[in-house]
Amino acid sequence: MEEKDKEVKEVSEEQASAETGKNPAQETVPDTNKRSKSKKKLIIGLTAAVVAAGCISAGTYWYTTDQKKHTDASNEALSVLNVQLLKDKDTVEYSKNSPLDALTFVKATNGDKTDDDLQISADPSTVDPSAVGKVEIKYTVTDKDSYGKEVSKDFTCTVNVKDTTNPIIEVNQDTYDLTVGDTFDSASVIKSVKDPVDGDLSKVDKVSETAAGYYTITSNVDTGTAGTYKVTIDAADKNGNKVSKDVAVNVADQAVVEETPSNNGTDNGYSYSGSSNGYSGSGTSSAAESGSSNASSANSGSGTAAVPETPAQPAAPVTPAQSTCMSMGEVDNAMWNYVDSKGFESEAGRYTVLDADGDGCFYGYLNNGSYSVGED
Repeated sequence: MEEKDKEVKEVSEEQASAETGKNPAQETVPDTNKRSKSKKKLIIGLTAAVVAAGCISAGTYWYTTDQKKHTDASNEALSVLNVQLLKDKDTVEYSKNSPLDALTFVKATNGDKTDDDLQISADPSTVDPSAVGKVEIKYTVTDKDSYGKEVSKDFTCTVNVKDTTNPIIEVNQDTYDLTVGDTFDSASVIKSVKDPVDGDLSKVDKVSETAAGYYTITSNVDTGTAGTYKVTIDAADKNGNKVSKDVAVNVADQAVVEETPSNNGTDNGYSYSGSSNGYSGSGTSSAAESGSSNASSANSGSGTAAVPETPAQPAAPVTPAQSTCMSMGEVDNAMWNYVDSKGFESEAGRYTVLDADGDGCFYGYLNNGSYSVGED
């Protein structure tokens, strides 16, 4: 059986050989030359890979080292860059001036370099002084590192636009003196109310929550009652600055004027119409005398005695014109001199002096261009 199987196998191999033209025994023999070549190629490939890996590693190291040097140089250049606000430049006073260059607020430095050697820009590039509030400005400074590479750094600075000036209140007078019954308008005390930047402020009767740029007037003046009062002006600009001013108003009682009796040159005594020194004139006398009489003084005159009805005179304050005793003629002379110096139209009233005995007085009246003298 085994022999039969063997024969069958041999027959099959022969048939296969006949069909392909190849000897099956030859295919099982290793190709020594081919294997040797493959091994060489593998060794060369591995060697090349090792060399390439070494080169890559060396290149990577070199690149990494060089890159670090550049990075360190850039960082060093950036570390000394700085921007500082100049003194007193952090605040801008409110005004209607033109916008301000933002670069004028700062100074850029880099070690011993100044902003003249560096490049600097600002965003925004200007500051508006008419807009109250804080303005944040981003400054970008550009320099070069030791390798010549440009490096930039940003800084943020804040500038504050402020309105620090109060409104100005001007009044016509600081004090008003009135009399009971006078007319007074509180608004008349104001000359002007202005903001130094925005100009005239408007008067309002009531201040609302949104009011801006206004002034109010508060007054407790009562001209019907004597006393001391005040008018207060309060002003506020649109940025919230406020100021106040008081005006004093004094109201006094009306002065009491005491009226003195007057006449037309006649009285219960002697009546004269002065003409010159010597005082001649005509008049009537209703004293204890009657008929004709001559004035007993350096003055002379003639007259007709009469007893006119003399209206009752109201009591008048006695104001001594002299403190020495005088005669009738001296009183007459004194009255004339007074009229001559003052005029007939002034100081109308009664003028009295003590007589020689001290128990009565001579008196004189001045009224409507004439005077008279008499004896109590």
